[in-house]
Amino acid sequence: MSQTKMLEVVAPAYLEKFSCLGAACPDDCCHGWAVGVDHDTYVRLKGLPDRELKPVIMHALQRGAGKSGSGDYGFLAKQDDERGNCELLSTEGLCRLHQKCGEQMLPDVCSTFPRLTKSLGGQLEQFASPACPEIARLLLSDDDALLLQLSQQPVRQQMIGKGRPEMEWTASRQVRDFFLTVLATAELPAWQSLAVLLLLAEVLQPLFHDDGADEQQVAAVLADWERQLLDGSLLQELGALRRHDLLHVKVLAAASRVRADLDFRNPRYLQLIEEALQGLVNGGGEEGDAGIARQFAAADDIDSIDSVLRRVLFNHAASALFPWTRRLLGEVQIMCIEYLTLRFWLAGLMQARGRSLREDEIIELIYLFYRVNIHMPTYLEQCGQAFQQAGMNKVEHWLLLLPLRAA
Repeated sequence: MSQTKMLEVVAPAYLEKFSCLGAACPDDCCHGWAVGVDHDTYVRLKGLPDRELKPVIMHALQRGAGKSGSGDYGFLAKQDDERGNCELLSTEGLCRLHQKCGEQMLPDVCSTFPRLTKSLGGQLEQFASPACPEIARLLLSDDDALLLQLSQQPVRQQMIGKGRPEMEWTASRQVRDFFLTVLATAELPAWQSLAVLLLLAEVLQPLFHDDGADEQQVAAVLADWERQLLDGSLLQELGALRRHDLLHVKVLAAASRVRADLDFRNPRYLQLIEEALQGLVNGGGEEGDAGIARQFAAADDIDSIDSVLRRVLFNHAASALFPWTRRLLGEVQIMCIEYLTLRFWLAGLMQARGRSLREDEIIELIYLFYRVNIHMPTYLEQCGQAFQQAGMNKVEHWLLLLPLRAA
């Protein structure tokens, strides 16, 4: 068990305002997953003298696959019910171990969630997952939420993600900075930022290999694309693109079927998806994919959804995706899947409710979507496979799905 320390990190402004809401939170962190426990924490929990918690811990604490000293030496099992609660969760929605023994007794993942810390080039960066309702609220409610600054934040050494060796390459850091800059550019619709990154990733991918990158070529490509963005030539081409709605519906339907093969245990998320689907199926006067496509295209506030999703995508890219430059195109496609899925369901909820969504309604769908992705870590990858099986094998195919305007 590592100790929590206050360390200097590069962090977005929203983390300065974040604190756990505890019992006031509309949800809790303590369901849907089996929490990994390192060797030292396992031993301490086994030896906990508290008479009230001892039998609960003895029942919940299981031996894992890891050896002595490993991070997966044990785990706290979840209950085998619809929600899969941790057995240490109280009826007030709080952790009984935290209440009685303090934060330092918690397993690393329980102590640090929703924070995500990694080391890049000797500098610590910390973001947080919008799977936490309060992080999602802070992320979406403040125009300056993603302003990066030096900040003192709680960190556990064992939970610092180590940058991949390729981040020592100058070219990798340049690509990461360029991609995040494009995602942060508010003058671009989010869909156009994604389109730029898809096209650019396709060009850059061959320049990276196992033992390095052609740094001169990478620098030249980035300089050329920066020029095209600044002079407007690339954006003019992208601005002429229109969405192919029948393909859009077909591909998203294929991805939606992934849920049928997974053990989803979040009834509220499924309720929202069902409501959104009904909003897209009903009222268009036309059945099947064509009717859904027409209802989606009729959503009035699609531009505001695009603006909201830019922040969500930047946060996810900075915290969890780049800089895997040897899989650059795949990471951009994952972001596209997030964007397309959230945009589709938010538009469906607007149609179902007959109005623009309130901020709290947007926050609810977004935090539940990312919660599902934590509980089902292969979900997005499987959605990506479904996209490929539906024919999304080339970048130009993806460009038929992203635009805000239909053909």
